[in-house]
Amino acid sequence: MKRLVFAVLLAWFIIQPGALARAQETISYVDKNSGKEVDVTGAIQDESPAGIKVKTRAGVQTIPSLAIRRVIYKSRKVSNFDFRQPHGKQDRALDPKAWEADRKKLLEEALKGYQDLDAQVRDEPTPHRYVQFKIAEVQAQRAQVDPTHVDAAVTALTAYKTEFPGGWEVVPALKLLAKLQEDKGDGKAAAAAYADLAALPDVPQELKQQSDILVAKVLLREGKTSDAAQKLGALAKAMSPGDPQRAYVDVYLAQCQLSQGNTGTVEGELKEAMNKSSDPNLRALAHNTLGDYYRSKGDAEDAFWQYLRVDVLYPQDREEQAKALYYLQTLFDKVKNDPIRAAQCAERLKSGQFAGTTYQKQAEQDKK
Repeated sequence: MKRLVFAVLLAWFIIQPGALARAQETISYVDKNSGKEVDVTGAIQDESPAGIKVKTRAGVQTIPSLAIRRVIYKSRKVSNFDFRQPHGKQDRALDPKAWEADRKKLLEEALKGYQDLDAQVRDEPTPHRYVQFKIAEVQAQRAQVDPTHVDAAVTALTAYKTEFPGGWEVVPALKLLAKLQEDKGDGKAAAAAYADLAALPDVPQELKQQSDILVAKVLLREGKTSDAAQKLGALAKAMSPGDPQRAYVDVYLAQCQLSQGNTGTVEGELKEAMNKSSDPNLRALAHNTLGDYYRSKGDAEDAFWQYLRVDVLYPQDREEQAKALYYLQTLFDKVKNDPIRAAQCAERLKSGQFAGTTYQKQAEQDKK
């Protein structure tokens, strides 16, 4: 009798390969504490805009959507090795040390790899949903290298968030979409994408706040200072003083004051925001804003050192680094009497690394 039961169960698992597959899927994500990429293998119990809930030997773990780098889903038709192939090309393309030409080639190869993969898993809903996201993601990354692909990437991400609104991938998809719209100069569409992100069900409060902050940033960039200040003021009231995102709100509020010509407390507020956080992205934003403050006061020397700190110490955000280079191309000459370094900054700003950024576009516009 026991042998019969075993044979029936074994036959059922062979007929239903997905039953065992869920126990073998691997998720790669960036650990919040260490900042390092970690792999976890286990049975995926739930997937939503909040992230992936996976059961491992150590217990049940929820991995936030924006922390996830890749998932190797089990497929009836594709081996793990083949499933990983386009991921490897994509990772190599995103290596900061990669040459621009190599990056373009690798992204094209990764895109083709994901498209071929999707043709094989189209009748498997979860792998298909994921691979469709990777196709849209690579198109967005390709657009950052070559702006001629921006419209295609926007179309792909818009279609994705409409067709697959319930998976974890919709969160990074909306962030990518908003960023591309912002780079295109379409602030209204970017704000709408960030608002869609904040409205997703199951999204943690931290991400909703972050989305609202990004909406305010877009409003600021569009010159809608009063609207931005109103949204940021409401956020500041709702946040505790120790909230890790409070420093961002304070910096953007300082930018609102600068835009309105109210510079009295700006310097102190920016320095206090930096004291609250060691986040390199926050520091890049704050140092650049301090540079703007000193320029508004006619203090080119102090402005120079603020922008230089961004370029040398906090270059991880290409938008903020592009802004720093934009001003350094003038300040190296004006403050340090160093036209060679000034020209080098101008050349760097023209490179593909900063393709599509606001300040590369501004530098091109200045020449016309």
